[in-house]
Amino acid sequence: VNVAPVPDSIVVNVGDCLMRWSNDELVSTPHRVVSDPTVTADVLPERFSIAFFCNPNKSTMVECLPSCSSDTNPPRYDPIKAFEYLCGRLSDTISR
Repeated sequence: VNVAPVPDSIVVNVGDCLMRWSNDELVSTPHRVVSDPTVTADVLPERFSIAFFCNPNKSTMVECLPSCSSDTNPPRYDPIKAFEYLCGRLSDTISR
């Protein structure tokens, strides 16, 4: 997702867990930072990227939020405890 730089602002990437919680209303995106291809100077302006991952308490139930489902848009995922979900996601990345 291309995001135009806005002074004194931050960009928040939605993670997979929040995507699941929102029943895919919010979409997880690849997490990466690249240089602005429109800048052609020999020296690029400073740009900072700080990864901060926030996870729910391990006993928290990750299930579709009530406002993100309806009769015509039922929950897409079964409820799961946050710890089980995180362990599964980490296991998926290690086993590749």
